[in-house]
Amino acid sequence: MRTTVVQSRRKFESSTGWPSFTAPFAQDHLRSINDTGYGMARTEIVCARCGAHQGHVFPDGLPPTGHRFCINSGSLEFTPNGEPSPTNSTESPPEGKPVGHRKGPPW
Repeated sequence: MRTTVVQSRRKFESSTGWPSFTAPFAQDHLRSINDTGYGMARTEIVCARCGAHQGHVFPDGLPPTGHRFCINSGSLEFTPNGEPSPTNSTESPPEGKPVGHRKGPPW
Protein backbone atom coordinates (compact mmCIF):
# COMPACT_ATOMS: atom_id res chain seq x y z
CA MET A 1 0.00 0.00 0.00
CA ARG A 2 1.09 3.55 -0.58
CA THR A 3 1.20 5.92 2.34
CA THR A 4 0.21 9.58 2.38
CA VAL A 5 3.42 11.40 3.26
CA VAL A 6 2.65 15.13 2.84
CA GLN A 7 -0.19 17.51 1.97
CA SER A 8 0.06 20.32 -0.58
CA ARG A 9 -1.21 22.88 1.96
CA ARG A 10 2.07 22.37 3.86
CA LYS A 11 4.28 22.98 0.80
CA PHE A 12 6.49 26.07 0.60
CA GLU A 13 9.14 27.50 -1.70
CA SER A 14 12.52 26.82 -0.09
CA SER A 15 14.67 27.78 -3.11
CA THR A 16 16.49 24.45 -2.75
CA GLY A 17 15.13 22.80 -5.89
CA TRP A 18 13.37 20.14 -3.80
CA PRO A 19 9.65 20.01 -3.02
CA SER A 20 9.65 21.27 0.59
CA PHE A 21 7.01 20.91 3.28
CA THR A 22 6.69 22.17 6.87
CA ALA A 23 5.42 18.85 8.26
CA PRO A 24 4.51 15.32 7.25
CA PHE A 25 0.89 14.24 6.80
CA ALA A 26 1.18 12.27 10.06
CA GLN A 27 4.23 11.62 12.24
CA ASP A 28 3.67 7.88 12.25
CA HIS A 29 3.84 7.72 8.43
CA LEU A 30 7.60 8.41 8.42
CA ARG A 31 10.65 7.11 10.29
CA SER A 32 13.93 8.97 10.84
CA ILE A 33 17.33 7.49 10.05
CA ASN A 34 20.78 9.00 10.67
CA ASP A 35 22.35 9.60 7.26
CA THR A 36 26.11 10.26 7.24
CA GLY A 37 26.66 9.62 3.54
CA TYR A 38 28.56 12.00 1.28
CA GLY A 39 30.43 13.52 4.24
CA MET A 40 27.27 15.07 5.71
CA ALA A 41 25.27 14.49 8.87
CA ARG A 42 21.55 14.73 8.18
CA THR A 43 18.26 12.99 8.91
CA GLU A 44 16.82 10.75 6.23
CA ILE A 45 13.09 10.12 6.24
CA VAL A 46 11.67 6.82 5.05
CA CYS A 47 8.18 5.37 4.77
CA ALA A 48 7.28 3.81 8.11
CA ARG A 49 5.38 1.05 6.33
CA CYS A 50 7.85 -0.15 3.68
CA GLY A 51 11.12 1.69 4.41
CA ALA A 52 11.29 3.46 1.02
CA HIS A 53 13.44 6.60 0.93
CA GLN A 54 11.31 9.76 0.90
CA GLY A 55 13.91 12.49 1.36
CA HIS A 56 15.51 14.37 4.25
CA VAL A 57 14.37 16.70 7.02
CA PHE A 58 16.36 19.78 8.06
CA PRO A 59 15.96 22.17 11.04
CA ASP A 60 15.76 25.34 8.91
CA GLY A 61 12.12 25.39 7.82
CA LEU A 62 9.23 27.75 8.31
CA PRO A 63 6.93 28.06 11.32
CA PRO A 64 5.08 26.42 12.90
CA THR A 65 7.48 23.42 12.92
CA GLY A 66 10.78 25.04 11.95
CA HIS A 67 11.54 21.95 9.86
CA ARG A 68 12.03 21.59 6.12
CA PHE A 69 10.95 18.21 4.77
CA CYS A 70 12.64 17.88 1.37
CA ILE A 71 10.77 15.13 -0.42
CA ASN A 72 12.12 13.47 -3.56
CA SER A 73 9.75 14.28 -6.41
CA GLY A 74 9.78 10.60 -7.43
CA SER A 75 8.12 9.84 -4.08
CA LEU A 76 5.19 12.14 -4.81
CA GLU A 77 1.95 11.30 -6.56
CA PHE A 78 -0.87 13.83 -6.71
CA THR A 79 -4.23 12.66 -5.42
CA PRO A 80 -7.07 15.22 -5.53
CA ASN A 81 -8.79 16.02 -2.21
CA GLY A 82 -11.58 13.63 -1.41
CA GLU A 83 -10.23 10.80 -3.57
CA PRO A 84 -8.71 7.70 -1.99
CA SER A 85 -4.97 7.21 -2.30
CA PRO A 86 -3.97 4.51 -4.80
CA THR A 87 -2.71 1.27 -3.31
CA ASN A 88 0.35 -0.67 -4.29
CA SER A 89 2.46 -3.05 -2.22
CA THR A 90 6.24 -2.93 -2.32
CA GLU A 91 8.35 -3.97 0.62
CA SER A 92 12.01 -3.07 1.06
CA PRO A 93 14.17 -2.53 4.14
CA PRO A 94 15.32 1.02 4.90
CA GLU A 95 18.91 2.02 4.24
CA GLY A 96 21.11 3.50 6.95
CA LYS A 97 20.74 3.13 10.68
CA PRO A 98 17.62 4.04 12.67
CA VAL A 99 17.88 7.25 14.65
CA GLY A 100 18.63 6.11 18.18
CA HIS A 101 17.85 7.39 21.65
CA ARG A 102 14.72 9.29 20.62
CA LYS A 103 11.19 8.60 21.65
CA GLY A 104 9.87 9.89 18.34
CA PRO A 105 10.78 11.70 15.16
CA PRO A 106 12.93 14.85 15.33
CA TRP A 107 10.10 17.14 14.29
